Amino acid sequence: MKKSQFYLNFDYKQPLNVDSYNDNYLLRRYCKLVEAAFDYFGVDTSVTMQQQAMELLDNIGFSKDNHVNFFKDVRDIAIKDLAKSSCIIINTCYVFASEDLPIDIIAEFVSQIKLSYPFTPLYLLFQNPQGAYLNRRYESFKLLLPKFVVTYTKTSLINFCYQRSTSATVKPRTVFFEVLKF
Repeated sequence: MKKSQFYLNFDYKQPLNVDSYNDNYLLRRYCKLVEAAFDYFGVDTSVTMQQQAMELLDNIGFSKDNHVNFFKDVRDIAIKDLAKSSCIIINTCYVFASEDLPIDIIAEFVSQIKLSYPFTPLYLLFQNPQGAYLNRRYESFKLLLPKFVVTYTKTSLINFCYQRSTSATVKPRTVFFEVLKF
């Protein structure tokens, strides 16, 4: 059986602290939560965010047979490792706030995937608090991408927390969601 491929990109240098529920809200809402077999490629320089990603993968929805790999730079991922993918999902939720994020390199990575595997379904998930100033880098990033169709767009009020603490205050926040299909 072919595995689905899953690539998760948190942030490079300045990750926003969000709780695990919020961080995968769109992924869980857009995809049915069933036990899924996939390979997980995480890109983050933060050990804390890598640990958080491992916690996300340790639940009933994900197969224990999944392969998990972390990288400090998206250029370290060998695109040939995606060859057996039945679907590729790139999760960019909450990453574009960082001014250090190399959007041109990530856009080139997406372009290379599409060029290498033109018949493999490729999606990009995005979610971030609403606001032009918060999402201007995402809008710039989209201009660098190969042709895509927006398959889902929505603005919703969700409970949101910026801190990883049991005493942190969860507040309602208007969040923008979008799914791109290449």
